[in-house]
Amino acid sequence: YVGDRAAFFVDQDAPEGGYTSDDLRAFSDQFDHVIWPVVTSAFGDPSDLDANERIVILFTPVVNALTPRGATGFIGGFFFGLDLLPDETGSNAGELFYSLVPDPDGEYSDPRPKSALQEITPAVLSHELQHMVNFNERVLLRGAQANEAVWLSEGLAQFAEELVARSYEEAGDVENTELFREGVRDRSRRYLGDTENVSLIISSGNGTLEERGAGYLYTAYLTDRFGSDLPGRLARTTRTGVANVEAETGTPWRDVLSDWWAAVVLDEPGAEAAPLAYP
Repeated sequence: YVGDRAAFFVDQDAPEGGYTSDDLRAFSDQFDHVIWPVVTSAFGDPSDLDANERIVILFTPVVNALTPRGATGFIGGFFFGLDLLPDETGSNAGELFYSLVPDPDGEYSDPRPKSALQEITPAVLSHELQHMVNFNERVLLRGAQANEAVWLSEGLAQFAEELVARSYEEAGDVENTELFREGVRDRSRRYLGDTENVSLIISSGNGTLEERGAGYLYTAYLTDRFGSDLPGRLARTTRTGVANVEAETGTPWRDVLSDWWAAVVLDEPGAEAAPLAYP
């Protein structure tokens, strides 16, 4: 299904009974009219190397198979920066990201019914679009030599989910507000339940759910404290991680980090203790 902002494809190896053209149209409408304008207005624009004026979104069981059976969480999708480096081996030379397919019988990993993925996938699309925009803003437009630190990259992508949730909240759409906020809420609770043992800085790989929860909460705190335009400023730079946060907040890392730790512990409704609270 081809919409105004994205072309949706389903892998021919997807199990039977998966997404229909009507399902893809529903994803497309949400992507065109809500996800795209919210994410791009906050973070910037994606590139258009293949000059098709659209993102390609591929629903493929390759994503399902990335999650080991019995895992606590699962990989909902991914963007691979190599696709935007056309001179590199294996690049698709265009704007492309990938997401799960319905797999009710668990052919590729644990069972994933279509009804569940229809609720999860829109937030995944907002998350991966932010990663794509961030790569364009950092690497293609500004020539950054390194990707953003994983903890901050994931914090910004999760904050894109929250921004879409806020857009629906302002429109009075309770159902979609909750669908976009459910993931970041769950990851945040996982971090808050184990703060003694979980670091903000992801130690290896792409981070646990708890570590991602820390990254989201830290990004939300920074945005509350330093302005709604901060996530976009953090995305449109060649700086990385700690140096990026220090430069865009004008605050030493140890101070803004310790203030956040205090806010995690002290925050409560009506608190007047800023910067030791989430406004």
